[in-house]
Amino acid sequence: MAQIIVYGHRESIQRRRSALSDAIHGAVMAALDYPAEKRFHRFIALDPEDFIHPADRGVDYTIIEISMFEGRTERAKRAVITELFTRIEAEAGISPTASR
Repeated sequence: MAQIIVYGHRESIQRRRSALSDAIHGAVMAALDYPAEKRFHRFIALDPEDFIHPADRGVDYTIIEISMFEGRTERAKRAVITELFTRIEAEAGISPTASR
């Protein structure tokens, strides 16, 4: 099982919550062979003063934290990351750098 926490600016999370959830779950299903009904996502929408990050990142800067049971191979973990970057950019419109 993988549980996901997504942190981001309130404005961006509110606009993209559904697309982000679909992209993240698609990545987990593709890389880890998860069934569609096993979606565990929590969204933490932060006000600007509560989300300190590098100045070269914009309002779409997003942090995704994934907790998985032990035993996943390095290859599987890399596959999840690759799928995440690809799907989030294509489906949610957030570039991997989310710069200004």
